[in-house]
Amino acid sequence: HKARQLGYTAFSRLLQVHRMLFVPNIRGMAASVDDDKVQELYDRDKLIYDNLPFFLRPTFGYDVKGEHIYLENLKCRMLYQEASQKSGLGQGRQFEISHLTECASYDTLPGTSANIIEFYFFPTIPQSIQALSLLESTADGRDNWWHHMTERCRQGGLRRWKYHFCPWYAEPRKYRAR
Repeated sequence: HKARQLGYTAFSRLLQVHRMLFVPNIRGMAASVDDDKVQELYDRDKLIYDNLPFFLRPTFGYDVKGEHIYLENLKCRMLYQEASQKSGLGQGRQFEISHLTECASYDTLPGTSANIIEFYFFPTIPQSIQALSLLESTADGRDNWWHHMTERCRQGGLRRWKYHFCPWYAEPRKYRAR
């Protein structure tokens, strides 16, 4: 696996599930570019839940594979969405926790330089100290929305966002000759 998959995707999913298990009334969203990658996020969450000790395992109100999970006693829910869906990503909702993967591959709105993440998703994040939103991606080249957004973040130009870069060689077992 790539270093980002081993570290950031797994860590992001663990943070999201932790928040849902220990803070009631949490609304969350996990999103990626296509159905297959959204299913992977759902499968990771289910793996975490299924391996919890019995005394931490929540009661599911409902669990629709690859679409959403609702924890009945905690009144927490996780919604899984695709970037390519017809309605805007998270549009009309708010999410205290969120995780988007493969962000460089999300579409730019026609006739603009705005990306659907910035246009539809950013307004869904409440301006609260309790909000936790994670965006991750590979670079996918220069002079695109993701490159400009990460550069603004790295230079301190995006309020409420912190930048962390993980180089491709961070996982030595993946890319070194044996």
